[in-house]
Amino acid sequence: MLNLTALACAGLLGLAEAQDAPPRAGEPVLVEMFLSQSCGSCPPAAEFLADLAQRDDIVAIGWHIDYWNSLNTKRGRWSDPFSDPAYTDRQRDYNRQIRRRSSVYTPQVIVNGVSETIGSEREQVEDMIETVRASYKQIKIKSYRTPDQVFFDIGDTLLDGEMYLITFTPITETHVPRGENADMVFSDVNIVTDMMLIGAVADRPERVSAPAPEEGTDCALIIQQPNHGRILAAAYCADE
Repeated sequence: MLNLTALACAGLLGLAEAQDAPPRAGEPVLVEMFLSQSCGSCPPAAEFLADLAQRDDIVAIGWHIDYWNSLNTKRGRWSDPFSDPAYTDRQRDYNRQIRRRSSVYTPQVIVNGVSETIGSEREQVEDMIETVRASYKQIKIKSYRTPDQVFFDIGDTLLDGEMYLITFTPITETHVPRGENADMVFSDVNIVTDMMLIGAVADRPERVSAPAPEEGTDCALIIQQPNHGRILAAAYCADE
């Protein structure tokens, strides 16, 4: 479930240890895919997300929504094991902001919190990514990791923003026995499993920290304007 427990900023705690790890810097665009293992149109979007996840200029994450879980098809009903109503809420809030309506659909992609389209529309998504990249600069983030902590050095910003640590499962395959994708193996990458509020960005450079993800998972930091606004920055957690 979505965890909005606030964490304290780390300051310089653990800085000496963190400096030993190589920094991972960049200003990538955030691509969020909303999909479901029960959606017959979603496998091509999941494949596209896997391709995007290989790129250094993009942070790509997948949110599995829950409204397909209760839909009966000729092949029965399948409840997506990665789905969460909180992720559906996030998608719905985006649609209110971007499309000015509360209706939702899958697969849907959101680019940097400001534009949306069908998740399998590769050419259109690429155009949206380039438009966003040319429109404004992201806040710079450098990440460091120790065995127990992940650290982020965050650059200057004059805009209000909230920092979230996104935990995700990098890759998994699920045999889907029922629903629109019955008898297929659904391949997923960067499946969101948790979202934790760290705090708010300041108008000066700062360092924040969060617990390192458990074995078999990874994480990313996103900085977003309040009320599901524009993404100000996104970066994967540094490798160990």
